Amino acid sequence: MTIIKDITVAFRTDLPLWPGDPAPSLSLMKSVEGGYRCNVTRIDTGVHFGTHLDAPCHFVEGGRTVEDLDLDTLVGPCIVAEIPDIAEITAKHLDALDIADGTLRLLLKTRNSALWDKPDHKFFEDFAALTPDAAQWVVDRGIRLI
Repeated sequence: MTIIKDITVAFRTDLPLWPGDPAPSLSLMKSVEGGYRCNVTRIDTGVHFGTHLDAPCHFVEGGRTVEDLDLDTLVGPCIVAEIPDIAEITAKHLDALDIADGTLRLLLKTRNSALWDKPDHKFFEDFAALTPDAAQWVVDRGIRLI
């Protein structure tokens, strides 16, 4: 039996923001109570907020944008690995996970994951992240999503 897990963080206006990014807002544009046939809500936010995808163009001049990405990359079988209490994830850390050859999607549960339990805080700039050698490790193995 296939198990499908949605790892999306629920949209909330109090989620942590990258320093300098605009705060998200929700506003009711139309309401049944106000005489309309339906309720219509407006969302205003930057795209670098909550659960999101950083397209190559976010870091690479001339890189592909989100609309140019293959959606099949984002959905499908994956390996979930836990790397707790490490700020800089290196190639050595990834090697120790013994990831099977042919893995296309690798989700890492890091110390960052616990931050979503109580999201009403400032953005933690010392988040866990891959080092350049770990990023190269991912590319060398043909992993398409991390």
